[in-house]
Amino acid sequence: MPRVSIVIAVLLGVLALVAVLMGAARIVRGAVHAAAPLSVAPAPTPAGQGDAPAAVALTPAPLLLREIVRSVMPAIVSLVLLVPSSIVALSRNRPPEQQRWATATISSIVTYWLT
Repeated sequence: MPRVSIVIAVLLGVLALVAVLMGAARIVRGAVHAAAPLSVAPAPTPAGQGDAPAAVALTPAPLLLREIVRSVMPAIVSLVLLVPSSIVALSRNRPPEQQRWATATISSIVTYWLT
C-alpha cells in the first residue's frame, strides 16, 4: 500500500472519529436538555381546577435513560465499525479488496455523521 493511501486512510479515520464523537455529544446534549429537571417540572394539579389540564406530561427517569441509549446507539455502532475498518485499511498484509471494503465503511460512517 503506497504511503499516500496510508495517509488518506489515517486522515479519513481521524475525521470519522471526530464526526462520531461530535455527533454523539450533540445527541446526548439535546436529550439531556430536552428533559425538564425535577426542580423545574410543574407539580400536577387535579383535573378540572381552573385551567389545569387533565394530565401533566413528565418524563420518567427510565424513559429518559432509554431515549439517551437509543440516541447514542448510532455512535456506538459507528465506533464498533470504525475501529476494525481502520485496522484493516491500514494493515499491509490484507488483500486489496478487504482494504477497499474497509475504506468504503469508513467513508460511509463519515458521510452518515456529516449529513
